[in-house]
Amino acid sequence: MGGRLSRWEVWVCLLLATALSLGVGLYGRFVYLRVNWDGLAAVAHAYDVFHAEPSANLAMIGFVQPPLPALLQLPVVLAFPPLATSGIAANLLSSVSLGAATVLLLGLAADAGLSAGWRWGLVALWLLHPMVLGPAATGSPLALLMALLMGTACALVRWARTQGIRDLIAASLLLSAVVITRYEGIFIVAGALIYLSWRTLRSGGSWSKLEGTLITFALPIVYVAGTWILVNWAIMGDPWHFIRETFKNYDARAAAHLPSALVQVSVVCFFPILALVYHEMRGVGRRAAPGRPLAWLALMAMAAPIVFPWLFGRLPAADDWGRLMTVAAMVLVGGYTMLAILLGAYMHGRTAREPATGTFVIAVGSAALLLWLVSNGLGLPGRATDAYLGRGPLADWAGDEIAAARLLRQTDLPRGPRHVIVGGAGFAVGLLSDTTGRVKVVPGAQYARQLSRLSRGSRLVTVMPAVTTSLRLGLGFQERWRQGPWRCYEVVGKSG
Repeated sequence: MGGRLSRWEVWVCLLLATALSLGVGLYGRFVYLRVNWDGLAAVAHAYDVFHAEPSANLAMIGFVQPPLPALLQLPVVLAFPPLATSGIAANLLSSVSLGAATVLLLGLAADAGLSAGWRWGLVALWLLHPMVLGPAATGSPLALLMALLMGTACALVRWARTQGIRDLIAASLLLSAVVITRYEGIFIVAGALIYLSWRTLRSGGSWSKLEGTLITFALPIVYVAGTWILVNWAIMGDPWHFIRETFKNYDARAAAHLPSALVQVSVVCFFPILALVYHEMRGVGRRAAPGRPLAWLALMAMAAPIVFPWLFGRLPAADDWGRLMTVAAMVLVGGYTMLAILLGAYMHGRTAREPATGTFVIAVGSAALLLWLVSNGLGLPGRATDAYLGRGPLADWAGDEIAAARLLRQTDLPRGPRHVIVGGAGFAVGLLSDTTGRVKVVPGAQYARQLSRLSRGSRLVTVMPAVTTSLRLGLGFQERWRQGPWRCYEVVGKSG
């Protein structure tokens, strides 16, 4: 029989999931030199807060990437700096996040009435899914996003039964965190608002009760978003700086390709998702369904890239999987939680007395589409087995950056002259070399301007053509070392 989890189940699940993810991630990090750039960038931003300037400065947290991953790293990099300068802090946060998400799924499955064998079997399928374990092991913020969405799912499912204010506020706080983890998470908030409105009115609530429910739910989200807007205004001088910087570049080809990419990501992540959404949304005007809040969230997450392709086409990502990360997270969380709820309902005879022909047809069609995608090389980004070796998905080889950081750590950096790292994954070289505060990391767009500020004795670490530009600026350079595309130059002449 199902029911409440025992304390040992909670701790065993948390420790097993966290240890598995961290172990796989460390193996991939030190054997295959694989990292997730977004996770490592969050660590670098957090480390900059305490080390980039003589005194701690929260303005260094960064205002382009959503702030929550970096904010959660602050206590880790302050208390254990070596975890930051080795990059392991990223793997640690994502592994703990996966552990939390797994415990929440186990609890939801128990609450749905699944016996210990069934719920642990479901958790094993979740944990060993390549798009769950792989990104979490390599430090991707996807793991944090899944943990927050899993908590939201649990809170909304409980609220659907009790309409308790505690569950409503919990869902709101968790979705506030989702929005400052991935800005496009606002579409999932919209799905929650639609469901709350429908459920409140359908259960006989008055318009006054609907107003109170929506205000209670929306206030924490408005406060969190408003605080971030005010911080941008106070520090950057533009309340919408984070929006302008995040969505400033438009990729027309990516936007045009979004519908097919959405189908690929959704079906490959969890092929029954469309069937489950259909199953829970049918009869929406006649009856309630236990998984309907999750169906609304998943539906809105999947619909957003189709309705707003110009917005998703502006997201800073290397490929469709990075651009649709929030969709992937919601499909995985929504899929497994709806499956747990429906299995529990079926086992206890609580299923709706309606034919499931449509659900079955969509599931079979989705399975056939999955086979076609995989056979045509449109499956996961990389091999599925890479997830169990710490090589991905959503991870890249960082051998050159790690080696360049080792060389920079051994390079003398005289006091006085300005030292800079420009271009590429310069933040990774700066962080892993533990030269934060002595070497400034700047984006490639500032390359020429930064060169003009160098003087004799400066060190320049770059993937850009420094020597060519130096001729125009009247600088003389001497190469100190090279590693892959990275070069370290010493300025031996003066600015003109």
